[in-house]
Amino acid sequence: MVKFGVKITQNNYSFDDISNVCLEAERVGFESFWVADHMFSWGRKPTEDVSLECWTILSSLATKTKRIRLGTLVVCNLFRPPPVLAKISSSFDVISGGRLEFGIGTCGPSTPPELSGYGFSLPKRAERLQRLRESIEILKTLWTQQRSSFQGQYYRLTDAICSPKPLQKPHPPIWIGGEREDVLDITAKYANGWNCRRFPLEQYRKTVETLDSYCVKYGRKPSDVQKSWQGPVLIGKDEADLKEKMGKYGINPGALVGTPDKITEQIQRYIDAGASYLMFFFQDDRALKSLGLFAEKVAPNF
Repeated sequence: MVKFGVKITQNNYSFDDISNVCLEAERVGFESFWVADHMFSWGRKPTEDVSLECWTILSSLATKTKRIRLGTLVVCNLFRPPPVLAKISSSFDVISGGRLEFGIGTCGPSTPPELSGYGFSLPKRAERLQRLRESIEILKTLWTQQRSSFQGQYYRLTDAICSPKPLQKPHPPIWIGGEREDVLDITAKYANGWNCRRFPLEQYRKTVETLDSYCVKYGRKPSDVQKSWQGPVLIGKDEADLKEKMGKYGINPGALVGTPDKITEQIQRYIDAGASYLMFFFQDDRALKSLGLFAEKVAPNF
């Protein structure tokens, strides 16, 4: 079964903007709503625009929504110590009634200014990867064990307690974001889902094949890891509407662009390449209409 989610990159969004998009996504039937984890740097550029923090947003949305699942694409592992992250995410899963989709990554190219600005170090890639492995192990043990001890290269726990536990068992779904092979290896070993940003079709297909091979390496079935594609969408009800939107919003890099029939065809190609979950940033999302158009004219085809 193919699932569809709505993603926002919430720089320069008021909470009312975010809430309106999320509530509309729930109303028209999307599976999930996702926010990013940045402090003040978006698209590799620091900005003084409003940038609300992801867990604060999601906790507020949990009290406004009833059904839609709420996720992070993706938490930067270096912003919060993993035991604190386990406590935050476990509490959120309880508050939301078991609706957390937990996405995490090593921290992307937008984060160095944030890390240095907030007084954090930026380790080399090999260390960031090992920290991600240890963080996931810590999350899983704190989510599932009454008391946890852990001795890693970078993190340690001593008789640690995380209560309450998440409502989802054995734990909330773990998504790992990133496209390089070292991240795919970690994903195949630890994760329930993989998030890929904006890859063109053939590159996506080859990357899914690589991820599947790593799943086999760790004794898992390729189907044990959901494969997602995340990217922008610009949809118009007809060619005239689409042309008007292109003039107003432009076309974001890697976007799916077209009328409902064309968008349906593009999505099907990604499904044929291995995608089972598609998370869309609607370029005109604050206008809300495109979410309903997609739900009415595209989603039923799948």
